[in-house]
Amino acid sequence: MALALAARHPALISHLVLVDCPHVEPRYWPGMTRERFLRGRGDQERSLSWNDFVREMREEMDDFWTPDIEAIVHTYVRENSDGSVEERLGLEQQRQIRASLWDDRALDYYGKLTCPVLLIPAAAQPRQGEDPPERLESANEFAAAKGYMASQVARVISRCSVLWMPHTAHDIQLHRPDILSQAIIDFMAE
Repeated sequence: MALALAARHPALISHLVLVDCPHVEPRYWPGMTRERFLRGRGDQERSLSWNDFVREMREEMDDFWTPDIEAIVHTYVRENSDGSVEERLGLEQQRQIRASLWDDRALDYYGKLTCPVLLIPAAAQPRQGEDPPERLESANEFAAAKGYMASQVARVISRCSVLWMPHTAHDIQLHRPDILSQAIIDFMAE
């Protein structure tokens, strides 16, 4: 959304920070269909208790889980009277966002950006002469592919800086909040 806003209404945006954006439209992901992408994690709401929800999130973020992250994750959901939790962003809203991501041609926007842009991929900078991964079956392969995508996007944007964040989870704001916030402060001060 921020990318489209910055490209369509440049007078409104002084700086743009893109934190671990997919950079390649989901339609180009191997094996992805519109229906599968819109479905996301599933078509049905799951009823989880707060403890079960936290347990799942903690497993996903085990390497960097802290009480502060648990407090942030608590803002993602609302607790129901029966003790279950539900995400604040419902399935229908999630599907609408996914439909917009699928239908909108994000790649068309990068070259139209006129403001300074800071790309922050959760990936290492690709090494000269190395080929991108042929498959996207593991987290490491996907992170490496993101690095190549970010490099290509950076070349298209006229005023672009890249902060490479290797060995970092997609949720950079949770995994490396201090580094991320300082990078944004420094970028805005330039």
